[in-house]
Amino acid sequence: MKNPLILTKKKAHFLKENRQDPITGDSFQMGDEIVFCAECKSAFLKESWEYMGNTHCNQEKILRKIPKNRNLTLKKIVKIDYQLLSRRDIVVSWIIDTAIWFIIFMGVIHFFDKNYYPEEVYITIVIVALLLKDNNLITTSIGKKLRRISMIHIKTNKKVNPFLFPLRHIFSAILLLLFMYNSINSLKGFISIFCFICMLDLLISFEKSRRMIDYVLGIAMTKDKNNDK
Repeated sequence: MKNPLILTKKKAHFLKENRQDPITGDSFQMGDEIVFCAECKSAFLKESWEYMGNTHCNQEKILRKIPKNRNLTLKKIVKIDYQLLSRRDIVVSWIIDTAIWFIIFMGVIHFFDKNYYPEEVYITIVIVALLLKDNNLITTSIGKKLRRISMIHIKTNKKVNPFLFPLRHIFSAILLLLFMYNSINSLKGFISIFCFICMLDLLISFEKSRRMIDYVLGIAMTKDKNNDK
């Protein structure tokens, strides 16, 4: 067999581990000739290695030097506890976010023309408003921020990437777009359809805390306990 390793004073760090030969059960001592299995890094006395036929882990390779222990640095796991939303949380956050985007919509429309509202303009504005309703603070909305509402993945309990938020409103945006192109000829008609879509959105969220698309995305609204005062 290849030359075994001899335990000397330079290898005192290994002796401090108080390891034992797996075959004999004897502790390793200064001056012992030892062999390390290259596969599992187990240490054996030379005699034990020869007793096993110079093989271990179905192979014959051994290490040329004593392996060093590696200190593993484990990342601290931050546990985030969530609780179910109350209906008050849902309604208040919805009212705040809807009011903000409706004010933005009316302000832009008024800026373009006090008397004439080009169809393409308010269609674009309301679609963008619906898609970005949960992103008026980029990573969340003002209503959800005030009510400490988070969006999480159901399976992992991790927070949802805010870039997915617009997808939550895609069905409402498509439905509104179809209504507007087919039946909207006045601002009054547009506001009626807009309010209808918003109320439908609220009723779905109010009952289940999840929109239909939330089930597809595997996400849900929850309240972050870590933010409670």
